[in-house]
Amino acid sequence: MAPFENFLHVWPLDFGIALWIELLVAQPIARLAMKQLHRSQERKAQSLNV
Repeated sequence: MAPFENFLHVWPLDFGIALWIELLVAQPIARLAMKQLHRSQERKAQSLNV
């Protein structure tokens, strides 16, 4: 029951940490991965059309 008892006191800190990790780490990595994926898909589509 301790996690539920402390939830209201702890969630703002947890939310803040998760937000900054998402903004500074997860999103840039995901953006780079998606750019590379789309770039490779475009190359494959162009090679099929030629």
